[in-house]
Amino acid sequence: HKIMNAIKAGATGYILKNENPQSLIEQIKCLYQGGSPLSPNIARKLITEVHKLNEKETSHNYNLTPREKEILQGIRTGLTYKEIAEQYFIAPSTVKKHIAHIYQKLGVSSKVEFMTKVMTEKIF
Repeated sequence: HKIMNAIKAGATGYILKNENPQSLIEQIKCLYQGGSPLSPNIARKLITEVHKLNEKETSHNYNLTPREKEILQGIRTGLTYKEIAEQYFIAPSTVKKHIAHIYQKLGVSSKVEFMTKVMTEKIF
């Protein structure tokens, strides 16, 4: 977490203090030339952290059904209830029922809350 915090705070690289002198010189040259030096062990930790973050981001499915995901996508793209109903050959009232279920699963009560949550959590 220290590595991620350092990068979030603006660090352009991360070098361990126990680097051998020749490697340290090469990494300083890399930084001077506009690079982002990372010790190999730090690079591995950083990659592992990014993978963990990606897993967390993709885990926000809220147990939506395939139909709810289709309707959610329709809303995200700006379709009206009627247009969504026509696209999936269902009644507009059925679309409204699905949207009510989606709102309940996401824990939102308005379209603004819904869109904010969908966009910030990258729910698709």
